[in-house]
Amino acid sequence: MSCKSYGKCDGNLDVHEGYIEHRASVIICIHLAAHAIWCGTTSSADRVP
Repeated sequence: MSCKSYGKCDGNLDVHEGYIEHRASVIICIHLAAHAIWCGTTSSADRVP
């Protein structure tokens, strides 16, 4: 990640990386939830005779 290039601000680096990781985990959770909902609706539609 490009965050590593900002090594000069060592004091803020940990906070910045923690924020990036938090954002990434939130995005992944939303993505997985949306994917599960989408798969659930399409799979139930596929079962309709």
